[in-house]
Order: sequence, then C-alpha cells, then structure tokens
Amino acid sequence: MILKKHTVSPFAITLIFLGIWLALGMAINTSLYADNFEQFDWAHGMEIGYWKHPPITTWILIAFQSLAGVHVFNTYIVCFVCWAVTLYFYWRLARLLLPSHLADFALLLLSSTYMLTWRAQLFNHNVTLVMMTTITTWFFFRLMSKPQAKLWEWACLGLLSALSILSKYQSMVGLFGLIIAFSLLYKKNNRPNLLRLAFAFCVFLVVLSPHLYWFYKHYQMISSFTFGSMSVSRSWLERSHSLFGFFAQQFRFFLVPVLISLVLMAVYRKRKRIDEPALLATYPNRSWVLSLVVFPIAFVIVMNQLLGMALANHWGFGILLFVPMLLAWYLGRVIGPEKFSFLGVYVLFQLINLGAYYGMKDHAKHSVMTHQYDEFYPSQQMADAVKETWALQTNCPMRVISGPTFEAGIVSLYSGQYPAVVEFGDLRKSPWIKEEDLALHGYVVISHDIQQLQNLGEVHALPDSVKQRYLPLKDFYWVNIIPKHPC
Repeated sequence: MILKKHTVSPFAITLIFLGIWLALGMAINTSLYADNFEQFDWAHGMEIGYWKHPPITTWILIAFQSLAGVHVFNTYIVCFVCWAVTLYFYWRLARLLLPSHLADFALLLLSSTYMLTWRAQLFNHNVTLVMMTTITTWFFFRLMSKPQAKLWEWACLGLLSALSILSKYQSMVGLFGLIIAFSLLYKKNNRPNLLRLAFAFCVFLVVLSPHLYWFYKHYQMISSFTFGSMSVSRSWLERSHSLFGFFAQQFRFFLVPVLISLVLMAVYRKRKRIDEPALLATYPNRSWVLSLVVFPIAFVIVMNQLLGMALANHWGFGILLFVPMLLAWYLGRVIGPEKFSFLGVYVLFQLINLGAYYGMKDHAKHSVMTHQYDEFYPSQQMADAVKETWALQTNCPMRVISGPTFEAGIVSLYSGQYPAVVEFGDLRKSPWIKEEDLALHGYVVISHDIQQLQNLGEVHALPDSVKQRYLPLKDFYWVNIIPKHPC
C-alpha cells in the first residue's frame, strides 16, 4: 500500500493557514480594502439588488452584523467563513472527480493561491462567486453520480444555481459549463434526468424572478456601471495585448501552486514509480475537464478575440477556479501519491509566502504613501478628524455621510457611529436614505474637489502632518451640513 495515513486532515491544515493569513492582516492593517467598505456601505439596507452587483454578498454581512453587531473586523470573520466553506466543498468535489490523494493535492494547491493568501482578507462578490460556484458544482456532480436522484435534490440544484447568480452575474459562465457537463454525461435512455433538469430550471427561474424584476426596473443604472466598466478593443493587437495581460496576471495569482508543482516534479519525476491500479486509472473524465476548465478559458478567449472585450483581472479566479484540480491530477501522474512530502513542500511555501507578505506590507506601512494602499490608510485618524469637526458644530449624532464609496465608508465605519452612506451623493445608489432624511438629520459631504464644497459651508481638511505622510489624502475635504432642527 503506497498511501500513507494522515495524522492531520489536509482540510484542517488549509484552515490553519487561512486563519494565519487573516490574523496577520488584522495585525498589520490600519484599514480595509475598498471593496470591504462597499459592503459595509450597502449593509445599511436590505435590498433585492444593489447598483453594481446582486445581493448575496451584502446579505451575508447583514446577517452577520445582526448577530454580532458592527465592528471593523467583521469582514475578516466573514471571509474566513466563506473561504472555509469554499475549501470544504472544493475538497468534496475533488473527491468525487479524483482519487482521494489527488483531491488532497487539489485542495492544498487552491489554498496557496493569491486570493486565499495575500487577498484572503478581501470581502467582495468574487468571494461569494467562488463559494457558490463550488457548492453548486459539487451538488451537480453529486446528483449525476447517483443512479436515481430525488426530485427535491434537483430543486436544490435550481436553488443553488439561482443563489450563484445572486452572488455575481459572472457565475453564468460556470452554470453554462454545468450544462455542457450534463450533455456529456446524459444517457439517451435516462430521460427522467432531462425532465428533472427542466424542473430544476423552473425552480431557478422562480427563485431568481424577484431579482430579475428588480434588474428590469433598475437596468439603466446597473448597465451604466456594468457596460461602462467594460472597454472594447477594436484592433487585433489591442485584443491580444489584453488577453496576454489577463493570463499573465492570472499566472501571478497562481504562482505559488505552480512553484510547488515544479518543485515536486523536479524532486520525484526521476524516481521509480510503483504501479498502482488506482493511480494508473486516474485519467480525468472529459466531462469535468471540458466543462470546468476548458469551457471557461475558451469563453474569455472568445469574448476577447471575437467580441473585442477587454478582460478584467478580477474575472480570473472564477474562470480558473478548477485548474488546481487538473494540475493535481497531473502531479499524481508524475510523482505518485506521497502525501507527506507534498504537505511538507506546501507548508514550506506557505511560510515563505507569509514572510514575503509581511516584509513587503511592513515596508509599505512605514513608508510615505505615494499611491493608494487601501489597507494602510489612516482610517481612524480620518474618522476622528471628521467626527471632531462635527461635534464642534452640533450635538446631534452623525447619521449620514455623502461621498466616494471608499472614503465615506472609512469615516462611517471607524467613527464608531456607523452613519449611512450616500455613495457619490447619488440617492439612487443608496435607496434606504431619503432626501428628507438629509435635511432632518444633516450630513457630512466628502469630496476630492474643494470647489464642489465651497458653496456648501466651511471646508475642512486633514492636518498637514497626515497629508504629508499619505499623499493621496492631500485632496481629502469635507463640509458638515448641520441639521435644521434640534436633535
């Protein structure tokens, strides 16, 4: 028997390192990523959709805050939970599609990617996209592996598919991939499964229908962001440059798993391999390779080369989510199933990566900030400065802030009062705030353009000592609009 028994579950090891990465971020950061503040801003209102994205991500934060209250570290905890769920179901999925030792490989490779290390503390729609895509994909292949799945299980597949869309619209790529997998696994004499899939689609539409109606009602606002953030390349050279840049960036995000794989292949490739039937029979089923790996990659290539769409780097992790599984299979073919050795290399690279992260971030934290480092903004100083000027002008609590998502979110969260945020002064983007609330409660207006504020009242700015240390804040200004009525 070649396989050795683990004393510690690979899943437990990934959770330990995930916790270390998040704890390190909490220890050295003075702020959060801009996307985290976006969720805090939106969590003031329970909506069917938000002006940039569907609602699942914000609902998760709202649910957590209803139990634990509002704290700066909330998104760290939510990130840990979401990534832990993703890792668990990724592992379960890999064990459906690969031998158990290769599933362990895939899990550890995934947990060493950029998104689960350097960016583990980032809470945005890509986090829930990956989580829901993983759960839905696992459930789908679990259904297809059953001789006769029950009707309620297919209903659950429809529900999970709808929740995937409600995490991020990009999940449609993964759902189309599952349709391809179904067509490859479908047997002509198994007509009931086709009918059950149609039933799952009906459940999908029913669950999604409230959001579809909301999307229809707010289409103009959503499309201005969705299509406004997309650029179209007209020349073949521009398209190819965009495509090359996209995959080069994804290679950087997957650099550590690639390095782990190269080290293992260099060490073990020339060893005499023992023929093990289970290992020799692990040629991947074409249904998951084509649907989970080939199709998403082909999709972005077609969108770029034929339609001219410039590719955004943040699409990559959702597109290449299942590449570690294919890489793990290849490693199993090359080096065999020595799991202890793999764990050793994994731990070594995680420790090196942690050291590199701490060194680079600590240097950035203590240097003059010449460009925006979200996580090292002086958030508490900014919030205290705004709160101090507000307190000098009124005894009323600060209930509303109007301004950019990031800066207004900083003041809101770090002020300790958690006032609602009107993003960019546009009430359509924050429908839980009414115009009469602004006059009744007063509000703070934040802007980078001092001329926009001069007609509103006394303009305030941060102390020179802060602006000299954090150059992006040299044009951070605000005006306090005092309530018209006593508190």
